[in-house]
Amino acid sequence: MSGVARIHQKAGWTVTGSDEGFYPPVSNLITRYRIACATPYAVENIPAGVNRIVIGRHAKLTPAECSEVAEAYRLQAEHGVEVLSFPEALATFLKDTHNIVVAGSFGKSSCTAMCAHVLRIVGKDPSWFVGADSIDLKENGHLDESNLFVLEGDEYPAKLGELTPKFAFYNAKTVLLTSCEHDHFNVYPRVGDYLQPFRQLLAELPSDGGLFCCTTGANIERIIQQTRLVPIWYGVKRDERTTWWAEDIHCSDAGMRFRVMKDDVLQCECELQVIGNHMVENAIGIIAMLATRGIAEPKATAHALFAFRGVKRRLERISRLGHTPIFNDFGSSQAKLQAGIDAIRNAYPSRRLTVIFEPHTFSFRNRGALAWYSDLFREAHRVIVLPPPTHGAATHDQLTWEEITKAIERPNLETVPLDNWAGLRREIAVWSDRKQDVILLESSGDFCGMWPELEAWAANK
Repeated sequence: MSGVARIHQKAGWTVTGSDEGFYPPVSNLITRYRIACATPYAVENIPAGVNRIVIGRHAKLTPAECSEVAEAYRLQAEHGVEVLSFPEALATFLKDTHNIVVAGSFGKSSCTAMCAHVLRIVGKDPSWFVGADSIDLKENGHLDESNLFVLEGDEYPAKLGELTPKFAFYNAKTVLLTSCEHDHFNVYPRVGDYLQPFRQLLAELPSDGGLFCCTTGANIERIIQQTRLVPIWYGVKRDERTTWWAEDIHCSDAGMRFRVMKDDVLQCECELQVIGNHMVENAIGIIAMLATRGIAEPKATAHALFAFRGVKRRLERISRLGHTPIFNDFGSSQAKLQAGIDAIRNAYPSRRLTVIFEPHTFSFRNRGALAWYSDLFREAHRVIVLPPPTHGAATHDQLTWEEITKAIERPNLETVPLDNWAGLRREIAVWSDRKQDVILLESSGDFCGMWPELEAWAANK
């Protein structure tokens, strides 16, 4: 919502907002944009003379549950005020643009930020919408002069009570598809349910569009028959499908270095300041897409990528003093968390790895995901397991804290359940030797309310 608010602001709208509460990193963005926001929800938050009201997708944002929402719909019925979901509001800026939509079960924020960063550096003046706080872009929503618009495309439903995905409103012309690994169990209980939004996205691509698919992306082969386009495949390794791939990949704690190949011909050499083979894969996808679509040459893209510093909460190093490496990662699914662990192990192969894990998303809390835990932490030495949140627990088959902890346990892996800062501080102090250890924080939440303490502690490491 903050990115959509910023885009309206850049277009000349006067923007205000409301929520139950504002927390970092969104509160930091709202403050940066100087958008007035009120808490909690109330009828009085809606200004006189309002033209458009944008309502997020939250279980309590219904006329029955929220007086402010009820007032919005009254204004729509009696005075013709527009009431839109945020994808619908965003779509009003996408009618005459070349919309590049990054879709998939993971990698969306990083790829979108990476693509927007490159286009800005090479002078293409793009607009963008990123569902996270990019270190380089400074804005998660931006309007600019060219017709290029880069968007993070979410498969999650746009509105309560409907299954139309958010990216269905984005009028995609070019799609970068990272993966279709089953996610959002609470909305899409079966794999086929989850794949349907992606089938719709590909079916609606125009004949002069572009489709770029990652070779390691789960389930992509099951949906590409929906499109009239011939997909172009990219990846870190070559197989019979791959047109663009990486060779001579080198990883260190300073980043990644590799060569970009297309049809056995060297296109460019590339260095990244971020770590992980998944980030190499993202970079290959961006290079392939921009070159194939005639937007930027591979060498120019590679040059711009060297300056890319990543996205906050996506393997973001939060230890400031250069002692114990501590990374904060948005571990909202099995694939995302596994990519984070693999990246850390490759960058720090000789260090002991402690993972502080909060099973925050519905996917990690759902009984259907129990098998995920069998070997998810096989490369870790120690896992501190925080309790799952209870919001929405009655809407699905939720695992207990004890069940999750037991599923993680295995020989030679220390598994410690904790739910308070004093205990957590005591445990991580033992495993924060500057020469032997590395710590990875994995959650899409606030670590059971302990994030301020964790952040302050990590900043002194």
